[in-house]
Amino acid sequence: MQNSSRKRSPAMHRDVFERLMARLKQLRSARELVSFIAAQDWSAVGADARLIALHEINQAIMRLRERNGLPPIDDALPGERPTAFQLIPHNHEFRWQHQQKACREPVSAK
Repeated sequence: MQNSSRKRSPAMHRDVFERLMARLKQLRSARELVSFIAAQDWSAVGADARLIALHEINQAIMRLRERNGLPPIDDALPGERPTAFQLIPHNHEFRWQHQQKACREPVSAK
């Protein structure tokens, strides 16, 4: 839920997106991405823009996995540690909780 004492600023929104897109272009590890996402102030970003961000994040993770010879999507089964795909949408302002050590994504750039 949006904190009414915090106003969304177009400049803050732009800053979050610029940092995100720069990080996604250089993505080497899903675990690093989970940490990066948790460190951002998503309160400046509206729900529609967060969905766009989530789409871009998912696309970047799929590209990273494919570069490393893995299937693009490989969600954890019940009882397994969640993947970055599963952690990020539940993190911070998307109701996200930072769980870096719980991320099971073994993916890193070669």
